[in-house]
Amino acid sequence: MKMKSFLIASSLFLFALTSIHAQDSVADSLRQLLTGTKDDTSRVLILAKLSSAYIYSEPDSAMKFAHEGLRLAQKIKYFMGEAWCLNAIGATLMVTGNYPKALETYHEALKLRELINDSAGIAASMTNIGIIYAQQGDYRQALQYLFKAKEIDEALQDERNITSDLLNIGEAYNKMNRIDSALLFTQRAYEMALQHKVEDKMGTVLNNLGNIHSKMANNNLALEFYRLGISFSITRGNKNVLGESYFGIAEIYKKSAQGDSAIYFAKKALITGQESSDPIIVSDAGMLLADLYETANANDSAFHYFKIAVAAKDSVFSEEKVRQVQVLGFNERLRQQEIAEEKARAAKARMDNLQYTGIALFILTFFILLLILSARKVKPGVIEFFGLLGLLLVFEFISVLLDPVIGKFTHHTPVFILLISVAVASLLVPIHHYLTRVVKEKLGRRT
Repeated sequence: MKMKSFLIASSLFLFALTSIHAQDSVADSLRQLLTGTKDDTSRVLILAKLSSAYIYSEPDSAMKFAHEGLRLAQKIKYFMGEAWCLNAIGATLMVTGNYPKALETYHEALKLRELINDSAGIAASMTNIGIIYAQQGDYRQALQYLFKAKEIDEALQDERNITSDLLNIGEAYNKMNRIDSALLFTQRAYEMALQHKVEDKMGTVLNNLGNIHSKMANNNLALEFYRLGISFSITRGNKNVLGESYFGIAEIYKKSAQGDSAIYFAKKALITGQESSDPIIVSDAGMLLADLYETANANDSAFHYFKIAVAAKDSVFSEEKVRQVQVLGFNERLRQQEIAEEKARAAKARMDNLQYTGIALFILTFFILLLILSARKVKPGVIEFFGLLGLLLVFEFISVLLDPVIGKFTHHTPVFILLISVAVASLLVPIHHYLTRVVKEKLGRRT
């Protein structure tokens, strides 16, 4: 176990050297780019990236940059930039616990990305929607979106996003307590993050491995993962994951009856959650502290932290917010069903058109062959039979073509369909009789 921990720590230490001060340098570089850029489309993308850089450390700044980019994108009708800014707004709403509004915003981004056929963007939106469903406990729905995102990213051969997909799927399985699946996907995410140097995800990967091994009662290994993950989260300014790692360590100390250490890390988790406006960490850490202080017979402190936990939980999981998420999910399922039905209708229309074209070509070919036969020594009865057969094909084909038009025009009202069909027949029947007579006279009279 010591050798394994040493190898993990050594590889991650070398990996972490490239991440020091990354958050500040990225934000500073983006600010400089924004100052020197006059092109509106470039400004939109920079503002979206700036928002993403501040999501975990300064959610207010993240929201400000995203809205600024969104207004500019809408002004110049830059749909891709609008979708990225909506995505940044949704991410900020998600990390601050406003799941219904975040889900609504992500769906807006998804619609835009479907409109412009942005495959990478569609995958990103599906990932975000899946994460929200996982946070709300709807894991079946979450996994549907997450696996769809993974399928798209694999087709695009996007290693960074595949790493995120594996990580998110592993986290969903962990929350479902399907530990074997959780470990499998999270371990694969860890290996890809190391291989492809996906630095911004490493803190989350290590934290999630800590969560999984904690559930497996591998406490020492879990603590190792948490501590390694903390350094990455601090470097990247990811306070949400940092708070979760502190909370994970506190839970392990509680299980091992080290009350003082558990309280110390639970308080760090609570403070970090409050700094990042993360109500889930605040709620979990508050409940843990309430339980620890109650065990220590410090009832005043226990009640204080219990109130903090309940207030934070209600801000996220109130009955109204849960209902809003369910309604949004239902509406999105209807929309996806409508898209699928429209694709099916389009496919059927294409197939029908191909069949109509094939029938028309067949009839044309049939008459050409009939003309060739009429010029040769063929029995008159045969010519007459095939001539009549050709006419029947023509008139039945006309009836088939007119049927959907009549149905649409009459709204499929039986009385109107009957009247129009009779009117059409009154025109076709005399024509049919006339052409039949011509066939008999011109083609059937042979010596």
